[in-house]
Amino acid sequence: MPATVTAVPTYPMPGDVRLVFTPNTSEYYLRLYATGAPEGSHLKTILDSGATTSRTLIWQGYMDEEPTLVFDAGGRYSLTLDVFTKGATDYGGGYDGDPNSFLTETVSPAESTSIEFDIGQRMESVLGTTGFGSAILSLWVWGDTVRATNTLEHESATPLVYNPSTGAAKIALQSSSVITSVSGLINSSVSSLIGDLALLCADFQTRVVAHMTNVGGAWHDTADAINSAALSRLPPSPTSPQALTAWARELRQALRSHMENGQDAFHSSAGGTTEFPDLNNLPASDLAGGTREMRQMVAVLADAFRAYEDHRVATPSHLISDGTNSMSVALGGLLSLHRNFITELRSTSGTGAPQLNPGASKLTQLAGFTETTGI
Repeated sequence: MPATVTAVPTYPMPGDVRLVFTPNTSEYYLRLYATGAPEGSHLKTILDSGATTSRTLIWQGYMDEEPTLVFDAGGRYSLTLDVFTKGATDYGGGYDGDPNSFLTETVSPAESTSIEFDIGQRMESVLGTTGFGSAILSLWVWGDTVRATNTLEHESATPLVYNPSTGAAKIALQSSSVITSVSGLINSSVSSLIGDLALLCADFQTRVVAHMTNVGGAWHDTADAINSAALSRLPPSPTSPQALTAWARELRQALRSHMENGQDAFHSSAGGTTEFPDLNNLPASDLAGGTREMRQMVAVLADAFRAYEDHRVATPSHLISDGTNSMSVALGGLLSLHRNFITELRSTSGTGAPQLNPGASKLTQLAGFTETTGI
C-alpha cells in the first residue's frame, strides 16, 4: 500500500527530525532511502562517496514507529519509501544462517513512493541605508514558501528584522507599516514575495517617462527630454539578473537627475523664475550593501518606487500635482518592506514608534541623538 511521511515539527529545521508515517500501523514494514541531498549534508557525502549505488538506506522499521533522524543541512532531500509485507512467523531453516529462518518479505513496485522532503533554510538580507540606518531581515523558507517560526518549535520567531544600526532604524522597526510588512511575508510564495520585476520596470518606464515629458498635464515648467530619453532607451521588460540590476541603477540615476533639476529648471515656478528642485524625495544614494549588486537590486527598485510616487505629487516642485501617472503595478511583499522601512527612516514626525516619547523620536530623527541609560 502507498504510504506518506510527515515531519514533526511540520516545518523542520536542520537537526533532529521526527518522522510520522500514514497509515500508522504495525501491519507493514518500511525501508527509507535517500537518493538526493543538499550540499554540505552527511547524506550528500555518502551518496557522492561511491559506497552506495543510487541510494542509501537511512532507516527501516514498522510503520507505527516514529523514528528521529538527523537532517543536518537545509534544503530538499529526495527520498524513496518502500513498503513491505512480512511473513507471519519465522520458518526455522535447516542450518545456521539459512534464509528460510527469517521472515519473508513481499514488496510491490506500486508501493514504492518518491518523496521530496524539505528542511528549512534561513535566508537574510539587509534593509535601509548606510547613512540613516539599516537592519537585517531574516526569514525561513520551506520549498517555495516563507513560513513563520516560533521559539517553542524552532530556535527563534521569524520573519524578523533585527540589529538596527542607528536610533532612526530602531524607531523604523517599531512603526506599524514595517511591522505589518514583516507579518505580510508569512505564507507567501517567494515568487509573490518578489513580484514580477520585469512588469514593474515596464510600468516605471511608461509612468515616469510620461511624467517627465508632461503627458497628461502640465506639472513641469519645462519638459525633461534628457532623462526621459535615457529611460526610453532601456529594454522595457528586463528579465536576467544582470539586466535588472543595470535597469534599476539607470532608473535611480534618471530619477535623481530629474528631481534635482540636473539639466534644466523642470521644477520651478511658471516661467522658470524660481526653481523648486525636489530634494525631499530623492532616491537614496547610500543603500546598505551598495547599488550595483544584485542582492540590492530589489531595494533600489523599491526605493525608486517610493521616490517617484512621493515626487510626482510634490508641490511647489510641480505647478500642479501629477494625479495621472501613478504606478499601476503593485510591489511584492519584499519590496513593500524595503519601501516602508526607508520611508520610516526619512520620517521626522516623531510618531513612528507609538511606545516611544515623541520628543525622543524627534531628537533621534532630526538631531542624531541616541538613547542611553544611567549617568
